[in-house]
Amino acid sequence: MFLTFYIYAAVYDGLAIDSGRQKLYYADAANNSGKVGEMSTDGTDHRVLFTDVNSRPRAVVFDNQNR
Repeated sequence: MFLTFYIYAAVYDGLAIDSGRQKLYYADAANNSGKVGEMSTDGTDHRVLFTDVNSRPRAVVFDNQNR
């Protein structure tokens, strides 16, 4: 199952939450951008962690035990 989230008028195809660090991780496959990024749970401190225009990430999984 894929969930789509709309944050700042953008479409993200995957979302994982690190509640301990108050971070959201997302996958962005729109427009073949191939991005995986993070931001604070309040929407600030956004940064792209990975970009590959040849990929279309559709999900993000957060491993709480091996962070």
